[in-house]
Amino acid sequence: MGRLATGEMKRLKPSKAALAPLGKQGVSAYFLLGIIAFLWGLNYAVVRVGLESLDPMLFLMLRFGVSAILMFGLLRWKEGSIGISPGDLWKFIALGIIGTTMLESFVVVSIDYTTLANSSILSIAPWPIFAAIFAPIFTKERIRRSLIGYGLVSMLGVILVILAGGSFSLDSDLLLGNLLAFSVSVCGGFYSAACIPILQKYSALRMTTWMFSFGTLFMLPFTTKAWGATDWAGIGWSTIGALACNIFVITIICFLLWNKAMPQIGAATASFYRYLTPLAAALSGVLFFQEPVYSGQLVGACLMFMGLIGISLPAARSGTVKQKAGSSLN
Repeated sequence: MGRLATGEMKRLKPSKAALAPLGKQGVSAYFLLGIIAFLWGLNYAVVRVGLESLDPMLFLMLRFGVSAILMFGLLRWKEGSIGISPGDLWKFIALGIIGTTMLESFVVVSIDYTTLANSSILSIAPWPIFAAIFAPIFTKERIRRSLIGYGLVSMLGVILVILAGGSFSLDSDLLLGNLLAFSVSVCGGFYSAACIPILQKYSALRMTTWMFSFGTLFMLPFTTKAWGATDWAGIGWSTIGALACNIFVITIICFLLWNKAMPQIGAATASFYRYLTPLAAALSGVLFFQEPVYSGQLVGACLMFMGLIGISLPAARSGTVKQKAGSSLN
């Protein structure tokens, strides 16, 4: 990385256009976050196909590792450099470990140790709460009363969507999986708040590239056995297609757009849009695996949309939320 020259440091700072709203003629940040969260939910069906031939941790490492390599090339082409300030190195390492290695690994592992319903509720429902807790530490984001009220409505909706299609249990045999799933929310809330000060200094592309790089690096020790145990010759086109979709669409495009849009409306507000993910996951089960739809899921979906609309409208009327970095990551 080395010490950066003055000219390169200027290139590191995102332009005013990069930090401005997505444009009067473009899609709003709210709509964009909703679309991305929905795509992440549909991706559950795609991942299920990919895991038929690949170990879960190996799938994750390939997904984020290949994405990071491609993004370094894109970063060099778009911004003319790939470096970061040496003083910020520890911030990217922390984001990589918590926001990529731990978060993504806990999602995959928790499913093996608890029910899908438990994993979905505990990893998604508390996420915005922790984003709201961490937000004042890293930013000066103000938590509105309407955000809390409508957020609870959305949370109730997501719980209904998940419970209607499965059974939630706090059985002691599922304790490890439940704790791992709950840890996803803690890691996700931290990541959502902690990356905003960094996005005020670096572009979404540069921040995401380095976060994925360090996240992949710390995944490597957990994939050593899987490399030799995988039948590489037997991997079919369906698995290759699932991995390619995850790399290009779900990881590179979605993460870049999410990290660009999130600072415009605040970490806590943006986190509630992740409630669309389980709804889309349930829909993907219906479309691709002929899973049944229950009336409770439809009621939950309506509550989620009501809550998200309520969250979005007050912020939209008052203008874009302006983030100011706190002292913790400076």
